[in-house]
Amino acid sequence: MCEFEKGFKGLIRPSLAKSVSTLALVMTIIVIWCWVYNRTNVEAWKTPLAYGGDAWAILAWAKAFSDGEIAPVFLKFVEHLNAPFTANWNDHPSIEEIIPASIGWLARLSDLFVASNIFMLLTHILAGLSFWLVGNFLKYRVFFTFSGAVLFASSHYIFARNLNHLSLTFYWYIPLFLLVTFWCFSRNEILLGNKKWWIAAVVSFVTGILNPYYSVIFLQFIAVAILFHLVRKQWKDARNIFFLCVITIFGFFLMNVDTFYTRYMYGANSGAVLRELVALETFGLRMPELFLPSANNRFHWWADFGIKNYFSLMPARGEMGSPYLGILGIIALMWLGVLGFYRLLQGKLSRVPIQFWQVIWILLFGLVGGINLLLGTFGFILFRGTNRLSIIILAISLLFLVGELSRLCPKKIVWLIGLGILFLGLWDQLPPQRTTASIFQIKKTIESDRAFVRKIESILPEGSMIFQLPVREFPESPPVLKMGDYAHFRPYFFSEHIRYSYGSHKGRPREGWQYEVAVLRPSKMAAVLESYGFAAIYLNRNAFHDHGEGLISGLKAAGKPVLVNSPLADLVVIGLQPSKTPVLPGIASSEKPPKKHDVHVNE
Repeated sequence: MCEFEKGFKGLIRPSLAKSVSTLALVMTIIVIWCWVYNRTNVEAWKTPLAYGGDAWAILAWAKAFSDGEIAPVFLKFVEHLNAPFTANWNDHPSIEEIIPASIGWLARLSDLFVASNIFMLLTHILAGLSFWLVGNFLKYRVFFTFSGAVLFASSHYIFARNLNHLSLTFYWYIPLFLLVTFWCFSRNEILLGNKKWWIAAVVSFVTGILNPYYSVIFLQFIAVAILFHLVRKQWKDARNIFFLCVITIFGFFLMNVDTFYTRYMYGANSGAVLRELVALETFGLRMPELFLPSANNRFHWWADFGIKNYFSLMPARGEMGSPYLGILGIIALMWLGVLGFYRLLQGKLSRVPIQFWQVIWILLFGLVGGINLLLGTFGFILFRGTNRLSIIILAISLLFLVGELSRLCPKKIVWLIGLGILFLGLWDQLPPQRTTASIFQIKKTIESDRAFVRKIESILPEGSMIFQLPVREFPESPPVLKMGDYAHFRPYFFSEHIRYSYGSHKGRPREGWQYEVAVLRPSKMAAVLESYGFAAIYLNRNAFHDHGEGLISGLKAAGKPVLVNSPLADLVVIGLQPSKTPVLPGIASSEKPPKKHDVHVNE
């Protein structure tokens, strides 16, 4: 075996050849990402990958971090939102705060949208490097590890989730925590104070402060390892691994200090996070989705089969399409399953790969009708979208595939098989290239919003408050006609000194006044808002059947002029005369908004 293929002798000190191959891996991932998203010029880089839905929420968080209004771990109050009060962002758990914070900090050096693109690219790069590091540490053949790393960094899952579900696409550490779980099942592998223990401790902490869907599986894996050692009376091993559980849980609690403190000081907010039992089925993991691709897959016959026989017939549609493992992932999973069952039939329990048991457990826990749904039946509705666990199955399967090929493949055809895996996997997994027209459409909307806000800020005095209609809850509110969730954040991205009424965590009674005002006649609505100190009313026309003309006409009749129309004519601001001695709205008597909270004008 040549020096190039000898693997790591430690987690650091790579050889020059390894450094060159690592650089080649990074460059390959960058080229793939830039090609898929068509980020080949400056204007494209100034346009985010998505501008709508959950992406607006991610970008709003990033802006708040960029402006220095909030910081990870600490209490979060956003002055520019929830006027005339301050937006409370402490009621809804936000474990992965480091993700939007990183975008926000990058935005201070560039631009909010450029920073989001840089971070998305970094997400892919880190995923590839993590897989690469683990594969080399396990001394798998470098060419197979390279191919596996590129495929893991370019999974169907990461492209399907995109910026809209950034905390899910930030899955780079999964191969590292799988490596830690491999160590956990070995005797005397993790000893307090040795290098592996410190590595495991860091990985455990990182897992705890990031996505809970991934951390709960990690905790379950190492909990089984603790039980394994206890049964064998290997007390020290069980103790050392138990500390990893503590570190992971500590990371989780650290990221939720603000939420726990707010709950302790002001009482529980049961309306902040709404989860229903039926959602565990709607968003649960389904076996066919692991094997059936989306409509854009290049194997058209296979995609058409899935659409015709499964996806189009599904009565409940959740986050469909992302769990697909890809051809290589499917081959690896089937290979792992056949090998595991074969060893069981042979009676060679000790030779069953640990990956086999890990996949079996994920399926038992996450599949619709599995343990997670059983727990939900008894009130423990904690993990709604277990379809998200598919990326852990993919990581396990690809690591297993790379390991088996490294063990079995003749040296003479390593190059051939490695390249074949890479090109077949990419052909299957990569989505169609993002069109210039789609980028231009996002850019057009952004430029419209930017010009709209600049005009507003040139007219209204600094610190002016704008009341946004229709009144919507934050977070997680259903669309209203053509207005999507989080759309009220659009002007916030470009504002410097305007305050908006939208954006405080739902469930507390204080914001109930907004719904009461929203159902008033236009003249009365304007008078009440002026008494509260509001300088304007903002309408998203997409939320009104008449494009907002009825409300606008009523306000005009009350002597309230239209100040600004957006270039795309989907947003409008109507001027008010704010009182020089404003009063604060009263607290609503009920924690729930009026039943007619979706009624915007009471004619």
